[in-house]
Amino acid sequence: MLPNWLNRLFFDRYVEVYWTYDLATKAKVTAKLHAAHIPYRVRVRGASGPMRSARGMIPTTGLRNAYLYHYTILIRRSTLETLPPDFFHDLAR
Repeated sequence: MLPNWLNRLFFDRYVEVYWTYDLATKAKVTAKLHAAHIPYRVRVRGASGPMRSARGMIPTTGLRNAYLYHYTILIRRSTLETLPPDFFHDLAR
């Protein structure tokens, strides 16, 4: 049997629970996770030009480049299993 910290290191991986292109939505989701004392990580990747144009989100001065990045919220699998099933419903409100 592995010690708890080794078990967590090898087997308790981070899983994706939410993704968005909007910085304001990312802030709302992470604030709710922080308020619930749930440790999380945010993976930020650049959104490609074709992806933005396909969704009609080509950044302009009016949008303040809000859709330049793709934000993925990650939490540990063990934490996800302990949450109620409706926890992520309306998370961005």
